[in-house]
Amino acid sequence: MIQNINFESYLKIKGISPSQFKSSDIETPLHWLNNLENEFKGSKYTDLGDAIHVKILQPELFENEVYLITDKDLPLNYKKTISGDPNMVDAANKQAFAEISMRNLDKTLLLPSQTIALTKMEQNIKSLKNFDKIIDLSRGIVEYSLFAVAEFDNSGDILYIQKAQSIHLEATFEELLDNNILRLKTRPDYFDLQFCFNSDLKSSNNISPQKFSMTLGDMGYNAQLAFGVDLIHAEYNIMCDTCYILAVENKPPYSAVRYVLVEDAINAGRIDYYNKLKWIFNALKTKTFLGYEIYSDVLDSEGNPSGAIWLDCTKNYYYKHNLQNLNKK
Repeated sequence: MIQNINFESYLKIKGISPSQFKSSDIETPLHWLNNLENEFKGSKYTDLGDAIHVKILQPELFENEVYLITDKDLPLNYKKTISGDPNMVDAANKQAFAEISMRNLDKTLLLPSQTIALTKMEQNIKSLKNFDKIIDLSRGIVEYSLFAVAEFDNSGDILYIQKAQSIHLEATFEELLDNNILRLKTRPDYFDLQFCFNSDLKSSNNISPQKFSMTLGDMGYNAQLAFGVDLIHAEYNIMCDTCYILAVENKPPYSAVRYVLVEDAINAGRIDYYNKLKWIFNALKTKTFLGYEIYSDVLDSEGNPSGAIWLDCTKNYYYKHNLQNLNKK
């Protein structure tokens, strides 16, 4: 493990990370390539999710990574929105915001209403039962960079995932690929080797069990967590497969709750990311990035995938229900 490596240095080491599986939209090698080319191009400005992560997990870095915009940063009697934030339609406000951004490069900027929200989110997370045991900054490991390697056989199946050695970190990604190896990397929010569990912090506009589970499914979140569990195991030879999710709303009333991801979800996530690693490896080796035709199940005359996919719209409940009623008439 590379200790004390900052996020910028971590990004410079090319490898496959769980952020590359961050959405259910990433379902083919072509979509993965598109996501990779656009990764981390978004702005950190006014990102409440980033801010609450730093506030809870790395409070000692908060002042260096987050800037709270106050009235003194803005024009006298500046125009406001209903929430009390500066109205960005106003030219003077836009100019002031641009100047704030230039003075605080690479920092997350929070508007006044977001600062209020951040305080309430922090209070509600820390009021959760057993919070001090789930996030114990004196004992747990926070935002550490983990590296591993996955080796493949000639048919493109994974042989093993193991801890990355110095040689794997010194080699280029392309050199490893030539030897049927993919470099893997991740930075878990928090993991505890003494009690063998992971804690991950998530903010969302709806954290009800029904809606939040759907959100996590759309994000491929169980695959991301399984990825982290396996890289921790590769590094320490300890299976920390209990995964706590500390979820907090990013809008009033900023409710917080602790979830425990079921074992079946972790296992399903592992199957998901294994499959994606395999088709990423094969796409990189062949330099062929297929779209949805990768799921082709219509065979040609020689029994090979034809590139087409069988589609059965009758699986739609509404259609089947009305079709049955029609047949009864």
